[in-house]
Amino acid sequence: MRFVLQRKHLVHTEDKGFREMSANAMKAVMTHERQVLFSLHGRKGKRAFVDLSLCKLVTDVICQKAGVDDMEAKAFIKRWLPGSGDRCGGRKRRFKKAFNVEQP
Repeated sequence: MRFVLQRKHLVHTEDKGFREMSANAMKAVMTHERQVLFSLHGRKGKRAFVDLSLCKLVTDVICQKAGVDDMEAKAFIKRWLPGSGDRCGGRKRRFKKAFNVEQP
């Protein structure tokens, strides 16, 4: 029942394009703390997002709203999840840390 309500909510949100709509769908179902724990197929010590029922929910919503096939939706998710480390100030922290290491 919960996934049905989430799907209805995600389908009725207003978005400008494929990327924005897909990113908003992912942000709606996963917090940043969860995003950094997953990759699409579970590589580099992360959990596989494709094994979760949330993956089916998000890909169905993306396919329905954007009119794309399942592979295209998963391709976006595959590129989007690795970028989660740079979101919410992660890129700034990484650059700051690198800058502090370079200073004598």
